Amino acid sequence: MQRSGIPALALSICVLAVPVYADIHDYYQRGIDARGEGRYTDAVMMFERLADEGDPRAEHQLAMMYLQGEGVTTDPEMGVRLLEKSANKNHAAAQYDLGRLYLEGAHVEKNQETAVFLFGLAAENGSTDAQLLLADMFYKGDIVGRDYKQAYIYLLIALQSDKGSSPEWVDSIEARLSREEMNSARDFVRRWLEKNRH
Repeated sequence: MQRSGIPALALSICVLAVPVYADIHDYYQRGIDARGEGRYTDAVMMFERLADEGDPRAEHQLAMMYLQGEGVTTDPEMGVRLLEKSANKNHAAAQYDLGRLYLEGAHVEKNQETAVFLFGLAAENGSTDAQLLLADMFYKGDIVGRDYKQAYIYLLIALQSDKGSSPEWVDSIEARLSREEMNSARDFVRRWLEKNRH
């Protein structure tokens, strides 16, 4: 019985379509390195390949490259579409960056409510930038209603990362809260951190 060469050919095509790097994270990191070194064409190629496989990190990187014209013709529509795709997969950095676009009205119609919603999702998914921004928003009361307890909660969560804010800001918020409010906020943060430990 003669065997067809089609299955072997299909297998070799599939093997060629997979990145040479066995670990997808390694391939993604090589894309990050290429972008950081200004080798945008290489980065685009790597991120496109991963984005085609549905990798939200690659979709986010590619979105930013389309928005900034790095290695591709600037295409805000494509950039926003890729950000939305990545954000819908709960990628915190994409949620934060898309929120910034809505906050500023850059490439999308300005919508502060949508921006705050996206920042909330990003904060929940671990974005320190979003946590600090929301802490600031609740502290100042510019875009959202002033809420010192909410500001304190976001700030305490953000302080758990390397990017934490200055102790003076913590002191400034604590001076505006009752002991009961501070204890309640700290309990909430403790429970949130236990729930969200990775």
